[in-house]
Amino acid sequence: MGKLVNVRTAYLKGILRDERMPDRVQELTREPLLLYLLAAMHRDGELSIEMFEGANEAIAKVLIYEKTIDWVLNKQRPDLLNRDLTEIETAGLRRILAEAGLCVVQSGGECASIAMIEDRLKTDDNAKSLLEEARSRLQDNPLRNALAAFYLQEGRGTGSIEFVHKSFSEFLCAERLKEAIEDWSKAGDRRKEFYVSTEQMNWEIYDLLGYGGLTVEIVGYLMALLSSSTEFEPVRLFQRLESFYLRWCDGEFIDSFPENLPQKKMLKLQEAKLAIGLRQVDVYTGLNVMILLLELNHYAKTREDLKKQVAFYPCGKPDTEEISSNSLLHIIHYGKCVNILAFDWITQHLWKKDLEYVNLEGANLVAADLSGLNLSGASLANVCLCGADLRQANLEGADLSGAILTDANFSGANLRNVNLRNANLCEAYFGFSDFGDHFLDGANLSGADLRGANISGASFYCEAFGANLKDIIWDEHTNWGDLIELETAENVPEALKKQLGLGGSEGVGESE
Repeated sequence: MGKLVNVRTAYLKGILRDERMPDRVQELTREPLLLYLLAAMHRDGELSIEMFEGANEAIAKVLIYEKTIDWVLNKQRPDLLNRDLTEIETAGLRRILAEAGLCVVQSGGECASIAMIEDRLKTDDNAKSLLEEARSRLQDNPLRNALAAFYLQEGRGTGSIEFVHKSFSEFLCAERLKEAIEDWSKAGDRRKEFYVSTEQMNWEIYDLLGYGGLTVEIVGYLMALLSSSTEFEPVRLFQRLESFYLRWCDGEFIDSFPENLPQKKMLKLQEAKLAIGLRQVDVYTGLNVMILLLELNHYAKTREDLKKQVAFYPCGKPDTEEISSNSLLHIIHYGKCVNILAFDWITQHLWKKDLEYVNLEGANLVAADLSGLNLSGASLANVCLCGADLRQANLEGADLSGAILTDANFSGANLRNVNLRNANLCEAYFGFSDFGDHFLDGANLSGADLRGANISGASFYCEAFGANLKDIIWDEHTNWGDLIELETAENVPEALKKQLGLGGSEGVGESE
């Protein structure tokens, strides 16, 4: 950085370490290439802390990446671009970069073949003409040279490239998705309803999303880009994606005969020497569309004019027969048949979502993030939620009988009237959760942390095996009022018996 002429190093460091700069953005500056580019941009008056005031992490990163790309296009060019670029040519170069980013992400996030990128550019006239001109001038591989201008280097495989700055590919992938989404949300003219036909959109959805799970970073970039776009029509996009989702849930696309869209995408990826099966393509496409619908739902909640028009229900709208309460369970099982962690991508986008009365019986949701969800009345019998995050979740009236909840975090959760018969709650944390009016007979609470929890009204009655309270932890904030048949429980700590005036019946364990 110090080798750049006229760079005020102390001032630049002050910008990058300013408290207004999100923490994750500060982490980007630890990568030498991006730090060099930021220093050069600062030297040219293209970087100031005022740019980031009020920006969240995703928006701040988008600002940095967009500024970096614009700076490279307009300030730092190799011989290939050593002339004034027209607006069309600049758009062509950005499209080349976006396709390169998409290909790297679809190839596993490290590198992508030149052939795969060239194949995706066949339908882009601007990019094609720019590359053809470069080929005639330089008598070389124009795509490789164009990509080298943006700090892409030779990949480890023959005929491949990779980004020097790894997270660049995710941002560029998000830009490519933004371009497509803007087109999907555009209205057509008198001759057609939509700018992009439904048939074409369905293929583009599989083409762009049928490779693996969207990362939180890509989704964050995408929503930041869309939020500032003047061509983004959220209501129309939501309606079209929801229609696709419902058809996907019915298996319409993968069941098409003799050829179908998942098959078409699978063959495209296999041509690029990427091993993926038909079901994987279909699963990832549907789950990624669900993620986009959930994100649109979150976005709409910030806009009064959109709240009623954009409301996504993964299990179908209440009091309708679009899809049943079992649909989410089917989707989870469908996803896990190709990747045990497939549904984990979805749980990262379910924050404060309404899954009332959903049926997830027997589902494997180990370490799932379900914090803040409305799961009231949900059927969660025999579900595995070991280590799950259920903080602030609404589980009122839910059936968790027989569930495995060891080491789960129920802090601040509403557990009123929940059925926990025979559930395994070993070492679960219930701090400040509302635990009243529910059944605990047969539940294993050994080692559970009940500090601050409201246990009032809980029923321990059991004709066979009582609840196991060995080594439970509580404090003066734990509310034990109006317990039912606690004396039928096993291993009730002596200190708790004395506190509740239960006499001298035997028990083990101490309060902590």
